[in-house]
Amino acid sequence: MRVHRGSIQGHAVIHRGRISGHHRLYNDYFSENPIYTPSQFRRRFQMRKPLFLRIWRLMTHTFNKKETIQAVLVYQVFKRSQLQ
Repeated sequence: MRVHRGSIQGHAVIHRGRISGHHRLYNDYFSENPIYTPSQFRRRFQMRKPLFLRIWRLMTHTFNKKETIQAVLVYQVFKRSQLQ
């Protein structure tokens, strides 16, 4: 019996490197010396950085670590779908 992966049997699974993408996103916007300016942050996320960080803190206090990571991935997918 074959192992089933993905939502449709027989379709290929594409590994997109989500963890490395998370690290790039963090280094670009949230590290001590971010690459992008606050105005570029606001343009990308449609909100100011302090508001984003306040929401993030609320999420991390509400969910455990695994659920938080899933929430971030869901948020990123949601945000991308809004841009299309």
